[in-house]
Amino acid sequence: MAVIRQVEPGAQRPAMGLLLRGALVPIGVVGALATVFCAIRSPADVSGALVGTALAALAFSVGPMIMRLAQDWSPPAVMAAATTGYLILIGALAVIYLALLQWDRVSLPAVGWTLLVCAAASIAGLIRAASRVRVLAFGSPVGPGGIAGARAEAPGQPGNHPAPHTRGD
Repeated sequence: MAVIRQVEPGAQRPAMGLLLRGALVPIGVVGALATVFCAIRSPADVSGALVGTALAALAFSVGPMIMRLAQDWSPPAVMAAATTGYLILIGALAVIYLALLQWDRVSLPAVGWTLLVCAAASIAGLIRAASRVRVLAFGSPVGPGGIAGARAEAPGQPGNHPAPHTRGD
């Protein structure tokens, strides 16, 4: 029989930290490997790999930070915060990319490939971390209608047998 743990408000904060680590650790590992690989080629490739790693870390840390900030908000407010954060992130990345076009000490292909590989590693890390974290998206299981209330009413549980059907005798 599974034990249902009651979740207090604010108890999801460590879970968001786990998601953030799940995104950033793979980026750091893959970014370091890409930088070592690029060191064989040229200094511009090394700086490109470092910039790509930093951009991936920035891009993939925004989501968990917004989730941590907005965990007690209503669903429409969370969606508005996520959409706003995404639009600001895309705008910031566009400005950074345009600035990199003017800088000849950074290899743009190295930036692109490192960013792509770091993004793939980060997504894999987020999937792994999310599969290990058990939190509710919205609300709390405590109280009426929550898990504690649903447990007493759940069909198929011992002691929760429906009344036998009678024919209106």
